[in-house]
Amino acid sequence: VVPLLPEPAPLEPIEKPEILELPELPTLEQITETVIEIVKKRIDKEVETFNKLVDFTSNSFKNFIKTTQKAGQKLTQFSRRFIKEIDKGIDFFAFGVKRSINLVIDQMKELQPEEPLEKDIVEKPKPGDKIKVGYCGKIYLYPRNI
Repeated sequence: VVPLLPEPAPLEPIEKPEILELPELPTLEQITETVIEIVKKRIDKEVETFNKLVDFTSNSFKNFIKTTQKAGQKLTQFSRRFIKEIDKGIDFFAFGVKRSINLVIDQMKELQPEEPLEKDIVEKPKPGDKIKVGYCGKIYLYPRNI
């Protein structure tokens, strides 16, 4: 004997679903306006960001120029001071050299006899000859024609 399948449970009556009304879909015009507003806002935001970037770049460039000008002025001032110091150094060096030469000249004059000795004169001067007494008592004769 083959067992029979159990009897299915009785079906409950099906209620008819309510028909829902779909909301009204936006028109193409409304969609276009919305998209345009979104794009405008995005463009405005991008423009604002770009303007901030331009301002920042402009200010940075202005600051760079100001800094460069200040550096140039400082360099010019330094150059002028440096040149003045070099001039002072040259003057001081020239003064030192001149002073040293004058000291040597003074010492040489002290060593030079006031009157030349006869033995130092190699030739007797002739009338019209120029006599120059050098350092250390040496006598130089310059003939008339010079």
